[in-house]
Amino acid sequence: MHRDYFVDERFFSDSKSVAFLSKKGIRLHPISLDSRLYEGISGHSDIVGCPVFLTTVIEREVYDHHRFDLREFDITLGQSSLARDYPYDVRYNVAIFGKTAIHSKYIDSVIKELLTKEKVESIVVKQGYAKCSIVVVDEKSIITSDIGIYRACKEKLDVCLVSVWKDIFLWGMEYGLLGGTSLTRGREIYFTGDIRKHPDYWKMKNFADQKGVSLLSMSEGRLVDVGGFLPLYLKTKDNSM
Repeated sequence: MHRDYFVDERFFSDSKSVAFLSKKGIRLHPISLDSRLYEGISGHSDIVGCPVFLTTVIEREVYDHHRFDLREFDITLGQSSLARDYPYDVRYNVAIFGKTAIHSKYIDSVIKELLTKEKVESIVVKQGYAKCSIVVVDEKSIITSDIGIYRACKEKLDVCLVSVWKDIFLWGMEYGLLGGTSLTRGREIYFTGDIRKHPDYWKMKNFADQKGVSLLSMSEGRLVDVGGFLPLYLKTKDNSM
C-alpha cells in the first residue's frame, strides 16, 4: 500500500486529518506555497506535479525548492514552467488511473511522452483543472461534478455525476472542487472533512459500494480542497537518479 504523498503545507493545520492519515500508515511531505500562483492553488500538489506509474513528474522550480525533501524519491522533471495565468497553471493537472488519463490539451510534454510510452489512453477534456474535478474510484470508475468531463468519459468509463457543491472550502476562492478533497488508496477513498455532508453523499456512496470501495471522512469538519495528494515513489536500484 502506497505511503508517501506530497501535499499543500496548509493541510497540516488540520490536526485531525493529519492524525487520521498517520494511523493509515501514510507519510506526508509539505509543499511550500508558490508566489507564482494565486493563493487558492499556490500549494496544490495537482498543480505542481503528476504521478506517472513509478515516477512523479514535478515542475522544475518546485523540485529545486524541495530538492532535499525529495531526495529519496524517483522524480522526473517536467518541461513546462508554472505561472499564475491559465493555462500555465494546469500543465500538470492530469488524472491517471489504470490505463486511462484525463486531461486538457495543455498537458506538459514530458507527461505526454510518458503516457505514450506506457500506452495510456488519453481522454482530452475542455476542463483544464481535470484532476481537481475528479475523484478516482477504481481503474474504470470516477466521480465528478463537471458535466464536460462526464460527457467526454461516459462511453468509456463508469461515471457518477454529482452536483457542484459550493460549500467546499478553498483559500481565497468562492469554493473548491471535490477531487481536490480526496485521496484514493486501495479500496478506500479519504476526504478532507465530512463527506457525509455533501448533498449527493448517498449517490456517491451507492456508486462506490457497487465497486467495493469505501468513502471515509478524515474529520467531521468542512471539506477542504487541498489539491489532492501527490504520490511519491521511492527510488530503486534501477531508477535512481
